[in-house]
Amino acid sequence: MSTVMFVDDNVVNRQLLTRVLQLDGHDVITAADGREALDELGRHHVDVVVLDLMMPVMDGFAFLRALRADRAREQVPVVVYSAMSDEHSKSRAAALGAEAFVVKSRVGVEELLNLVRTHTRKA
Repeated sequence: MSTVMFVDDNVVNRQLLTRVLQLDGHDVITAADGREALDELGRHHVDVVVLDLMMPVMDGFAFLRALRADRAREQVPVVVYSAMSDEHSKSRAAALGAEAFVVKSRVGVEELLNLVRTHTRKA
């Protein structure tokens, strides 16, 4: 069984996608911002991170920078799941090491699950 970390400051999103991921057979760890996510990564093995970009305390870009700078966790795949849809945000996330980028309003549950499945198989 794989472990997915879902990082989003929206509690409803965390609850809904946690349930969807669990029904798909994943263990799920959640965090409300990048700082909390880094703390959780220190306590848990994670196979893939699903990451929002716009969050308080530490946004998704800062989290990606910190994750890729951590030699022990730099290879953890990250799927960005964001309301941001501009090319600059997509390019910036890719440059920071995100493996995939999906826009919340444009992605279906099955597509997101397929991305998670693909990247957990690589972990």
